[in-house]
Amino acid sequence: MEESTFLKAYEVGHSFCGYARVLRKADIGKISFWKVRFRERIIQLFLQKKSLSNYDDAKKVLPGSLVFLSGVKTITRAGKSVIEPRSISIVGGDSDVFSKKNSSSKYNRLLKIITEDDKFKSVELFSKITLAIRMFLARGNFLEFNTGILQEYFEGGLAKPFQTKCIANGKELSLSLTRELKLNQLMIAGFENVYEIAQSFRNEGIDRMHLPEFTLLELYSVNKDYNDMMSLLEGMMQNI
Repeated sequence: MEESTFLKAYEVGHSFCGYARVLRKADIGKISFWKVRFRERIIQLFLQKKSLSNYDDAKKVLPGSLVFLSGVKTITRAGKSVIEPRSISIVGGDSDVFSKKNSSSKYNRLLKIITEDDKFKSVELFSKITLAIRMFLARGNFLEFNTGILQEYFEGGLAKPFQTKCIANGKELSLSLTRELKLNQLMIAGFENVYEIAQSFRNEGIDRMHLPEFTLLELYSVNKDYNDMMSLLEGMMQNI
């Protein structure tokens, strides 16, 4: 198992405690090596029967389980930085995710996020990008609004909507594709720079680049033309 660069920054004997998701295990008699996700990083645990009172129970933990550990940094004989747990308790078992009986796309996606570091980082990156967009627009005096997903009148031109029905009043509703009209109404009300980051829905084809549900950023500004918007977008991309 690979060495964690995260642990290299700490002195031997430094104490750690927290939750960890078990990704992989290798049991070798009275010692066991675990690959876990800890503090959003992949690290290695080095379990020893002589220093872990519930070692036999810990060996029964299945990949996918969530555990709470406390331990110290140590160096293995191979010279790798690891955490040697002094105590481990099982918090929850999502080991079902690793079971062959769960073959749905939802579990496959979750399994990839848990076990594949690049998939985990891509999900994390999406959150950071969204935050960077919000911070950039805030510095530009843009205000964020939430205009809602359910619409009585579908705003999407010739696009095909997802439709649903309100039990309370029997109204037929559509899931929103665009917020353009609502954001324009806010500008009419007196807000000069407006935007929304929201889930949008289009009930049409699916391929590698198109999904029926996607995240859409819409922004509008008073007295700005397409040249201003191109400059704004360039600045936003450079900032991200």
